[in-house]
Amino acid sequence: MSVKGRELVLCKLHAPFASLTRFLHCQLDFSLLLKATVKQRIEPAQSARRGGTTSALPEKLLCSRLLLILVAPDTALTSVVPLVPEPEPAASAEDLIAQGKALAAQQQYSAALPYFERATQLAPRSFTAWFHLGFTRNHLNEWQGGYDAYEHAVALDPNAAIAWNNLGNALDGLARYDEALAAYERAVALDPDFAIAWNHVGNARFHLAQYEEALAAYERAVTLDPGFLTAWENKGDSLSALGRYREALAAYEYVLHLAPERLSALAGTAGILSLLGEHDRALSVYARHEALAPLEVRSYITKGAELWSVRRYDEARVAFEAAVAAGGDTPLWTNLGLALAKVKRREEALAAFDRALTLDPHYVDAAVQRARTLLRLRRFKEGRAAVTHAADLRVEQRHARHPHAHE
Repeated sequence: MSVKGRELVLCKLHAPFASLTRFLHCQLDFSLLLKATVKQRIEPAQSARRGGTTSALPEKLLCSRLLLILVAPDTALTSVVPLVPEPEPAASAEDLIAQGKALAAQQQYSAALPYFERATQLAPRSFTAWFHLGFTRNHLNEWQGGYDAYEHAVALDPNAAIAWNNLGNALDGLARYDEALAAYERAVALDPDFAIAWNHVGNARFHLAQYEEALAAYERAVTLDPGFLTAWENKGDSLSALGRYREALAAYEYVLHLAPERLSALAGTAGILSLLGEHDRALSVYARHEALAPLEVRSYITKGAELWSVRRYDEARVAFEAAVAAGGDTPLWTNLGLALAKVKRREEALAAFDRALTLDPHYVDAAVQRARTLLRLRRFKEGRAAVTHAADLRVEQRHARHPHAHE
């Protein structure tokens, strides 16, 4: 699936402080720095602008971000680690929510989390506190925590479509797709024009292999929002799963018409062209993708298969090597071994087949190719033993598929 639509954000997002991604280089008198730190009151920044520099930050905030190292007074402080401010014990729930939202707007979700947690303790019947706690936990991929928070939120306001949508996201993260679908459908029942929730209905149905129903949900999403690129890509995925490759290609090409450098659409387009057997066009689209950014593992595998199909074996080897560099599985190592064998790099091919069998000792294809490679290397004694082993694995495989065949 393409990356699913993000949750709605109730507050405007800003880029994190530039100072959080840079070293601060300054020479400060240690005694003055220590004095400033002792008397500081930690307050999260709520007024920093996008791309602001350290010098524009309030002095107290600057001090709260310095990790003091006990060094000689004349030594320069050259490395800085951002510190997470703790909520003020006496702050009201409203203040805590405001401060948490300011941190979340800067995408500092770990820092925002304790503010919302404290707010729900002070105001356990605050929909806003539970909503933002769930939103933050979902962004941190803490799906169970997000689910728990949104359960409170929808209990407090059963008519909040966005809360039902985000509850569905937490359930999706927990792979509880039937329950996620029910939550998303509640969201669109409350707000039939909620395009993001319709996209999520499609995602849940896709996970459940309900491709026709998923397609209908994605079509509703793009009807409501014709510029919803993720939903267009997901529509393409559903059409592909239904074997309607030409229509899937049209969906991806529509995305590329609106966003020519969108990587996910380029990968999807190339994959559909591969399924259609249009190898040269597929390879051309992969080249466009790689001119912008490296491919993902799945796309490297598909590209390697395309290159193999047009007998460009060394280029296929390069694609498979890029894929295994990201952590290849047994079939992928086997494919790499085949490509290496085709270009007469047999010792390396043997190592690839060995790697495949290390990951899965019962993988028959790798065992067969290992035996062939040993024989081509004229290592006959090992090759004969490998042939026997591969034959035994094949018998085991057939018996596992048909356990009562000989009874």
